Amino acid sequence: MNNTIGSAMNKAIDRRALFAGTGAAGALLLLAGCASSSGPTGGAEAGMKTKTLRYTFWGSDLVGKNVTKDLTMYHEKNPSVNITGENIPWANYWTKLDTQIAGKSAPDLFQMSNQVVMDYAKRGVLTDYNQYLGHTLNMNGWDESMSQYGVVDGKRVSIPVSTDGFTVICNVDMQSKTGVSLPDKGWTWNELAAAARAAVKAGASQYGMADGSYNYPVLEDWMRGLGKSIFDVNGSPAKLGFTKDDFSNYLSWWDKLRQEGTVVPGGLTTDEIKGFTTSPIVKGAATFDFTTSSELEPFRSVMKARLQALPIPEQDGGAKKANFVRPAVFMSGWNGSPVPEETSKVINSWLNDPDVITTNGFSQGVPPSPTALEVLAKLTPARTDGMRSATEYLKLIREIGSPMDYLTPTGGRDVYSLLQRIAQDVMFGKSSIAKATDDFFSQAAGFLV
Repeated sequence: MNNTIGSAMNKAIDRRALFAGTGAAGALLLLAGCASSSGPTGGAEAGMKTKTLRYTFWGSDLVGKNVTKDLTMYHEKNPSVNITGENIPWANYWTKLDTQIAGKSAPDLFQMSNQVVMDYAKRGVLTDYNQYLGHTLNMNGWDESMSQYGVVDGKRVSIPVSTDGFTVICNVDMQSKTGVSLPDKGWTWNELAAAARAAVKAGASQYGMADGSYNYPVLEDWMRGLGKSIFDVNGSPAKLGFTKDDFSNYLSWWDKLRQEGTVVPGGLTTDEIKGFTTSPIVKGAATFDFTTSSELEPFRSVMKARLQALPIPEQDGGAKKANFVRPAVFMSGWNGSPVPEETSKVINSWLNDPDVITTNGFSQGVPPSPTALEVLAKLTPARTDGMRSATEYLKLIREIGSPMDYLTPTGGRDVYSLLQRIAQDVMFGKSSIAKATDDFFSQAAGFLV
């Protein structure tokens, strides 16, 4: 299955990147020794040549600590392999990686976003792991569609190591004051709007919900419900997969709710873009917000209120199921690495080594491998407050949703950033919806080349 993957995090949802890419970011983690590749370390078997790998990633302090443990454990189990790991802030990650690739000094293995898999694959700079599948890389028992995410033009250039899904999160303690029942499974955009209005009317919160108009996953699910998508990837280059009327209706829906005070004003949205800890739901200014299932626990960690994960709404009489499960984090290898087989073994440890799985837990999302899910199921106590865990939420989305559609095309990240700018212009009254729509379509065409 070629080009079968969904869009990923982008500049327009950098609040996740901010929460997940600071603190430990930029610190070089020298792990498992620093021996030269010409000879064994003290722990290596006599006469065995030492291999040295470099791995780069982005992530929170917790992710950085986990990666340190993971790579150290890998060395302990493979004494002839030394790995250095570097945590790079999301804001600098791709610029630095591009510079290293151009200079033929790229890391052997690196964390990858499904935002850019297609771009890097088309440049021909990624290792094809098909040759190691079934040997040093085990993906047995995987969901068929999930196992194909990261396969581009027949080459397995990126391996999913975690999954998540987009979600509406609800402060249940606030919402319970409204007398409005939350959906057991699916609901519509108009039902969400009604629930948000009820929150304001009941005095549960100053505003009903955060503004999702700038957020490309919200636009993606909105268009999926119409049987469309952000991008039409069937041709080359890709183009927008919806019409001007579709986009105008989308902006108008949000603008109406903003004008009536159901959706937060632009200033609070700007704060949310800076980081999840300043989002309206964390501040207590809104009852509903939009995020990913991998952010459930970070949100819960800074809030005393109960948070429920609810599906993204469907369209009334929609043509397609809007919700889907996507790979959240991938691993890819540089095709200039002298040790590609060893990088496949490192990826395999992330997927199938119980020690590594236990260390990582759900810190980067729900692991896709059956082995990981089995290990974590034994370690994760069931919630007793009725709030869904990330695993339970993804189980629901698999039940009510449909498969992810495509890989973000080249230029797609720029379109996501454009959406944020255009939506903010409308929020702050700098642009009419008609002008914003024309600007979006004219500028997006210049990125998709």
